[in-house]
Amino acid sequence: EQNFENIDLTFTLEGEEVPLDQLFVFDYPAAADLSCKFIYNILSDWAPGEHHLEIVATFTSPINDGTADYPAGDWIYEYTVYVAP
Repeated sequence: EQNFENIDLTFTLEGEEVPLDQLFVFDYPAAADLSCKFIYNILSDWAPGEHHLEIVATFTSPINDGTADYPAGDWIYEYTVYVAP
């Protein structure tokens, strides 16, 4: 929970920001001393073609996840989804 307080998230789909209140959070106990948060949404009725999703996780301070250290800054994840007609 302390780490999550130091992470700002931005989800962008097709260049439009997705409001965080449209996403779901699932807490998952990964190990005795570790846990994960899955943040997701279910999408349907995608038009055929190429689609783009970007997630920016801004660590506002250094974070340790129990196994490794991560410096403050932006962590950018870009996804391209191809939907067949």
